Amino acid sequence: MAAVFYRPPTTDVKLRPKRRRRVYLWAVAAGVAVLLTAFLYLWQYVSILELNYEVTQRQRRLDEAYHERVTLKSDLYRRRSMSEVDEIAHDKLGLKPPAPGQIVVVEEEY
Repeated sequence: MAAVFYRPPTTDVKLRPKRRRRVYLWAVAAGVAVLLTAFLYLWQYVSILELNYEVTQRQRRLDEAYHERVTLKSDLYRRRSMSEVDEIAHDKLGLKPPAPGQIVVVEEEY
C-alpha cells in the first residue's frame, strides 16, 4: 500500500472581486498622491525660477537707476558751478558784466 499524504485543496490565487477593487483603488490613490507631489514640487521649482528672474530684472533696473542718479548728480554739480554759469551767460546768452553806472542798490525799509 502506498503512503497517503494530506494535500489541502488548491485554491485559485486570484483575489476576490471586492478585495481586488480595494487594492486597485489604493493603487490609484497612491499614484495620484505621487503625481500630486511631483506636480507640487515642479510648481514650487517653477515659482522659484520666476521669482529669481523677477529679482534679477528688478536688480538690473535698480542698478540702471543708480547709474542715472550718479550721472544726474554730477551734471547738477557741474551746472551749479560758477564757471559753468559764467560760460553759459557769456557764450550762449551774450551777457556782459554790468557797467559801473548800471548797478543800483536799493535799501529796504522796515
